[in-house]
Amino acid sequence: MEITCRLEARFNRVLLGGVVIIEGDAYELGTQDRLYEPVNDVKLAIRPIKFKAIPYYAWANREPGPMTVWVPLMDYYDKVVKTS
Repeated sequence: MEITCRLEARFNRVLLGGVVIIEGDAYELGTQDRLYEPVNDVKLAIRPIKFKAIPYYAWANREPGPMTVWVPLMDYYDKVVKTS
């Protein structure tokens, strides 16, 4: 997520019996589709995504799935290639 990302908090009555969620724009990080490349030649790829964050206390009250507690901020990487 960029440090200047606009975040929006809103109450969702339906989710988990009513909870405040935070929505915003971020990036999903991955690698190019080439396997077994020397580490110095690896290029990272990012694509824009929308995200929805729910409060930590509500995590156990939903379907099983991954959780991210700390969201990294984008920095200016010379190996990042924006993809669409």
